[in-house]
Amino acid sequence: MFAGLDDIDWPGMKHAYGSADDVPEMLRDLVSSDASEREVALDGMYGAVHHQGDIYECTIATIPFLLEAAAQPGVPGRGAILELLASYANAENDDWTPASDPEVAARYDRARLDVAAGAPVYLELLNDKDPEVRGALGKALLAVRRDAGPVVDAVLARLPGESDADVQVAWLRALGRFGTRGVNVGAVRMGLMSLSSPHPRVGLAAWTEYVRCGPDPLPVDALPSLSECLTAAYAQEVAPPEKAGFQTETLVGQLREMRHDTVSWRPAPHMDGVIREVSWAFGDLVDVRTEFLLQQLRSDDWVRRYDSLRAVKDLVNGWRGDYGELAAAVGDLLGDPRSPVYDLAADTLLSIGPLAAPAADALAESLAAAPRFARRRPDAGPAAWLTAEPQMWQQVSAALSTLAHLGDARAVPMVGWLLEQKLVPEHIGNLVTSLGRNALELLPLIKPTTASLIEALGQIGPDAADSVPDLLAVAPTEGLLRTLGRIGAAEAVPLVRGLLSDEKLAGAAAWALWRLTEDPEPVLPVFADMLAGNNFVAREGADSLGDLGPAAASSLPALRALLERPDEYGWLHLSAVTAIWRITGEIDLGTLTRLWPLPSRRLAVAETLVEMGTTIDPAIVRAEADSIRRHTVTRVAEYLDVYNSDIGADERLRRALGELLTRGGEGQ
Repeated sequence: MFAGLDDIDWPGMKHAYGSADDVPEMLRDLVSSDASEREVALDGMYGAVHHQGDIYECTIATIPFLLEAAAQPGVPGRGAILELLASYANAENDDWTPASDPEVAARYDRARLDVAAGAPVYLELLNDKDPEVRGALGKALLAVRRDAGPVVDAVLARLPGESDADVQVAWLRALGRFGTRGVNVGAVRMGLMSLSSPHPRVGLAAWTEYVRCGPDPLPVDALPSLSECLTAAYAQEVAPPEKAGFQTETLVGQLREMRHDTVSWRPAPHMDGVIREVSWAFGDLVDVRTEFLLQQLRSDDWVRRYDSLRAVKDLVNGWRGDYGELAAAVGDLLGDPRSPVYDLAADTLLSIGPLAAPAADALAESLAAAPRFARRRPDAGPAAWLTAEPQMWQQVSAALSTLAHLGDARAVPMVGWLLEQKLVPEHIGNLVTSLGRNALELLPLIKPTTASLIEALGQIGPDAADSVPDLLAVAPTEGLLRTLGRIGAAEAVPLVRGLLSDEKLAGAAAWALWRLTEDPEPVLPVFADMLAGNNFVAREGADSLGDLGPAAASSLPALRALLERPDEYGWLHLSAVTAIWRITGEIDLGTLTRLWPLPSRRLAVAETLVEMGTTIDPAIVRAEADSIRRHTVTRVAEYLDVYNSDIGADERLRRALGELLTRGGEGQ
């Protein structure tokens, strides 16, 4: 094994932390008889040779040796080696975009092809004596993307004779992923449904992957069968996992211990994450997923309810739908005496933002019964309004944060109590702002001691005039100046005027001075200078000129010139066309249409169109309105990942889309 390893010019290659001359030692230690040495080597491979998923020349050079080690019977550590190879090939990710740099993209492609070339090794290992090795094949086999039919056939043929339930589950997951790729779909479905096993997890995995393969319509017995399998699997008595018996000062070791701690405390440790997998298998079938999760949330088994909550987060964050009943069912869990369920239910409601409204009564009742302050303990009951973590870091409870973010008046006295504390929570201003007009009751308690409270006073506006003396005693910042402008603090004019020449604060000072005096003469030169700055500064200047309206007509040539600048993210061009419209009434539908495909700009474009009283091509608007996915989600292909979701922004977009469609004559 490893013949020729030292003949390679490893010092001539680089990894994330410099010379790759340490790679041979790591490779040899991956198969050491000492488990701690293997873990240190594996950490080095992931941390340096495959740093954050990167592929280097030295990464590619290790692939033949990793395949050679994996193929050796009886060698320790081969399961981890197979998973490392799968990670090299990004095997589980079908929504993968190569790097923009051609040289980097070529390395990724080469790694994928070289790992896939190990297919003969993987097929031989289907009969390996080590169940850890056979189980790891569930990921490694997915690296075979071209001509994967024989791989699927081999797994289907070997599956009924496999005696280890965990291995069967791993192979079933692989078959489901192959099915979604369109590989031998009919044979996969038939194999999944014909598999017989006494282990409930195996039956559950077979049904899950059958659903994932997308039969349309779903069989009528899909949900009942899944629920029956879930009940049997949760009832199965499984001992909690044992500690590894060693520790290493590595990230891999820390993650291993975290995984152990995550499941060792709970009943049914083998079911951690399973309900999320089932939910993800339904994909875009939002109504079916909602019905499935409602069944789990109403289960008599508290662990099953607990496990359902993360799946609720996934669904609501990633997909649009009617979630009123689901939110109410989560709210019902706030009465559960087991704190893990309570805490996770409150966190779930906080994560779904404005869609948590059906749970408002349950939140208020829960908070009315909760203590105001408590030290955080794992076995605590309903969370206090304010808790202190072991490091003395204070945190507002998720339940109170959610109720306040909903603008519910019942949160006002609770937020008021927080404001009375000697140490005010850092971001409490966000809660004050969320309360809207209800926050007026809190004005006597609000002191400008944090940036978020200063911002909150600005959002309250002229009603916060009594706070101006306290604000004037604070060192000037951009946030302070904008708050003074929003309040209309005339006594702040000398301060603001004096900061027009301040390099860092000139823009905010000019904006505030315009709000306070409506005199364009002293502020126009400041905004004109900003237009000549970088894109971020120029955008701020354009926004400010738009606020001036027709008074900024002299800046039109410079604003139009901004549209000729490169603008990768689209914000500068959006600010420029908006400012031009506010100054002249001219509408640039061409630029707005061009910016629409940028997901992170789409809400701003839609709301700008609503403000302008016009729309772009209704077909473009309709396509977004008909999408089942939230517009800010960049990837949902991985069954446990929803990236960059912003429910509040997406719900605002949906309202704006409705207005645009009505304006375009389509209705909703």
